[in-house]
Amino acid sequence: PAVMRDWTKIPRILAGEWPQKWRDIETQSPTLWPQLGAFDTEFTSNGYLLRHSLAYQDKSGLRCHVVEGKKYRDIRSSVSPNSTVVMHNAISDIKYLKEVFPPSTDLSIPHIRIEDTMLAHSVLWSEQLHRLGFLGSLYARINRWKHLARSNEIEYSAGDAVATLDAWAELNRQLQKEPALWHIYKEQALPAMVQIEHDEPFGLRTHQERVRSVIAE
Repeated sequence: PAVMRDWTKIPRILAGEWPQKWRDIETQSPTLWPQLGAFDTEFTSNGYLLRHSLAYQDKSGLRCHVVEGKKYRDIRSSVSPNSTVVMHNAISDIKYLKEVFPPSTDLSIPHIRIEDTMLAHSVLWSEQLHRLGFLGSLYARINRWKHLARSNEIEYSAGDAVATLDAWAELNRQLQKEPALWHIYKEQALPAMVQIEHDEPFGLRTHQERVRSVIAE
């Protein structure tokens, strides 16, 4: 599938339709949170938030915000009803989303839905790589960007959000065609992620003897 996807890009490249260029990256949070947006963060090994990025589509086209540190606006009153926030490996980013989205953010809050492209891809294509760089090579409207991690941190962060947004558009389409996989993603994978994220500070109780036997198996 990955090789086939690459070949399908050739007519788009020749027609000047790929890769697409985005407008200037905005350095503040939006005044109104989008109905559907992709959220990503960069943080240090000890958990200090360096920046977060947000990508979404509106009537004017692709919008991308990269906000340094904690300079985001207070958006408590600007969240649209039933907003969807897409993340790649949400368990790493959701704690920072909670800082941007007071009060606490999880699937129990009715006006915010969480989607996870890593989980969706693992359900659909279990044998493939699930890294964002790989998903971006398949589905993103932009060209490679992961090599910019040190040379252009802002564009690197923006690329993560854009690739997550584009990956979800395609993975969501694929899940809609596979009701059984949609059920696994929605009823098993996402709830497990939320539970693990909630319990991570305290640890998860496990059946230790069973764990040892599984490791041996």
